[in-house]
Amino acid sequence: MKPYLKYALISFGISSVLTLISFLTGLDKSNSSQYFGWASLLLSIVFMVMCVKETRILLYSGFITFGQAFRSLLSMVVISSLLTGIFMYLYLKVINPSLIEYTREQQALEMEKQGLSQEAIDKALSISENFTSPEMMALTGLLGGIIIGIILALIISAIMKKENPELIV
Repeated sequence: MKPYLKYALISFGISSVLTLISFLTGLDKSNSSQYFGWASLLLSIVFMVMCVKETRILLYSGFITFGQAFRSLLSMVVISSLLTGIFMYLYLKVINPSLIEYTREQQALEMEKQGLSQEAIDKALSISENFTSPEMMALTGLLGGIIIGIILALIISAIMKKENPELIV
């Protein structure tokens, strides 16, 4: 199995398990849920580094250019993000549909704390309703995952490149 596919599947699997643990423990509707997100991001970075190391050893005899590392990580990010987008859609549509309503309620409470009128809150919530459907949240997660993944892939590729001295002119 290609390293990018292997680590995309591992990253997706662990991220999904963390999401399910958060749901099963009730932490998805608390301030603690952000820690699962940070843990998932940190693990993704670790898996990206491992992907480049394994790609460098298995495919390029211990050396890897920036472009080779970036292509491998981009493949990993796209696959993992697509799988995560599909999972998030199913999670929000089937497993935990109440999370969307909880999120809307939290938004309303925050607006009340800021002193907004009920009319302004209702208007803001009706606008945000278009963006908090399972479909839009999955799409936003997919695009966000790809964008953040590309940024991380650029950084990691730049740090981990190891040019073959015999090919440098």
